[in-house]
Amino acid sequence: NVKLLLDEKKIKSLLSIKEVINIVEEGFRKKGLGLVSLSPKMGPKLNVDGAFADSMPVAIFDEKKKLKTYGIKWLSAYKSNIKKGLPYIN
Repeated sequence: NVKLLLDEKKIKSLLSIKEVINIVEEGFRKKGLGLVSLSPKMGPKLNVDGAFADSMPVAIFDEKKKLKTYGIKWLSAYKSNIKKGLPYIN
């Protein structure tokens, strides 16, 4: 198993905007062909006013329906971050 964590600076050093656009277009193409499995977002109840967290899992298959990759993105939001000068959504 390989774990890979990328921050914004690392991602920007690895990809150009043209590459990002090409990757996004390929994702939409595969989604249209039924080769992308997106489960509903779900996350824990935080019991914090103005806050939430969601997981966003995905699986991507090739044209032969063979699993190519999968991953998950965690998203959290805290309304109180705005007053601290921090992003609302992370």
